[in-house]
Amino acid sequence: MDTPEQDIKRRSGQVRPALRDALTLIVHEGLSIAGAAQRVGMARESLSKALKKSHVREYRISLERAWREQETSKAWLVMAKLASSAASEDVQFKSAKFLIEVDEAAKGRLPADVRQVVQIVAQNVNVGDASLLSSTSRPGVVESPAWTPPPLPAGIDYEAE
Repeated sequence: MDTPEQDIKRRSGQVRPALRDALTLIVHEGLSIAGAAQRVGMARESLSKALKKSHVREYRISLERAWREQETSKAWLVMAKLASSAASEDVQFKSAKFLIEVDEAAKGRLPADVRQVVQIVAQNVNVGDASLLSSTSRPGVVESPAWTPPPLPAGIDYEAE
């Protein structure tokens, strides 16, 4: 895998070491612009201006991408360890279920509980007038008025078809 420096093509020059360090502090440690500028000895305004340049934005994006990939790998290891060796059976179950669901999602399938929710929503979409939902006559029961089809447009002979 390319390093963040190799991952981008700089248009207006190199990313200076102080700027590189400031970006690393922002991405890896979550420092603010002012905090990162102070730690690397830059003026806050200079860092703010530099962050708006395209090659610096690209460098920051590549740093963030590399950081997310690294943290995601660590998280997978933690979940796999929990699924196999957690003291609580509930934690083992939830970790294993999570890993299976993510694998299913990667294959383009919805997890079972999501399919169930989608099915329930699809079956109960037409509830009628929303004012009926606040009816206090019978809590938990939603009744809609009888449905009457709209009149057909005039001037068309429907029986001839």
